[in-house]
Amino acid sequence: MKCAYIVCAFFCLLCNISVKFNTYPKKTMDNIIEIKNLNFGFDSQKLILKNVNLKVPKGSIYGFLGANGAGKSTTMRLIMGLFNDENNAVKVFNENVSDIYPRALQNIGSLIDYPAFYDHLSGYDNLKIVCIIKKLNPKTIDEVLETVGLSHARNIKMKKYSLGMKQRLAIALALISNPELLVLDEPVNGLDPNGMLEVRELLIKLNREQGVTIFISSHLLLEIDKMVTHLGIISNGEIKFEGSKEELNDLYKFQKTKFQLNDAEKFNEILKTKYETELKSENEIAIVTNSQMEIAAINTLLVNSGAQIFQISAAGGLEEWFMEITKQN
Repeated sequence: MKCAYIVCAFFCLLCNISVKFNTYPKKTMDNIIEIKNLNFGFDSQKLILKNVNLKVPKGSIYGFLGANGAGKSTTMRLIMGLFNDENNAVKVFNENVSDIYPRALQNIGSLIDYPAFYDHLSGYDNLKIVCIIKKLNPKTIDEVLETVGLSHARNIKMKKYSLGMKQRLAIALALISNPELLVLDEPVNGLDPNGMLEVRELLIKLNREQGVTIFISSHLLLEIDKMVTHLGIISNGEIKFEGSKEELNDLYKFQKTKFQLNDAEKFNEILKTKYETELKSENEIAIVTNSQMEIAAINTLLVNSGAQIFQISAAGGLEEWFMEITKQN
């Protein structure tokens, strides 16, 4: 029995899971995560995060986007209390991170560092160990396995799981305590397109039907675009945009317009004396525009100059806006 307890405790440490001390009280709040003026680095002369400010509204699906090395994982580790927040810049459930752990883990499910599963045990038994540690009802295991699409593999040993199956079990681990908040770092890594779709639908369902707030990072911008309600974009440790998806749409509504036409290079020479343009291909020019009237004026100018306009469209979408935002100084 003593040996079994040591094994369980070791598993707990690896998975960043703690024994249940108190049930974390739910509170009325506007923002379930709030970060104010966060500066962080392991070397005071070289900060990883610089004056980071974030607000994750309760009930939102918040996409946290950035290139590799931008500071996403560091921010998420601070939220989970894995790094020391000396200045109390990070709050979760309206309390300083330094004050809420480990009791808050009963209301938070996380997937940041890939958890250490036991390959010689089944998926079911791996989750059962967590239930024992966290004093949860093992009856929840089958429900969670069904949720992530692993019911058929409940008794299969982990060493026979594919990478995608292991990723699903990691998500099941995050869901096992029926959390109010999910913090997920690249949760669809290793999944095929069908797996990504299933995880996306799962997260949307959890958000809409159970009110779970989801804070998720991913480099798959098109996938993120299909589920998020709010966004934070970080580059070189600094927040470049933060707000709702609608606010991002409004911000870039008229930023660039694509004109598809004949002999784009020739007409780009005419336009660039008056507008900020980018020659995209032999048949396409992207032009920075500020209003519908300006788009109409450009169209008139091109037609009067002899251009044949094939199509006019807004240059947008999360992937293009992300590239535009992160390249700004």
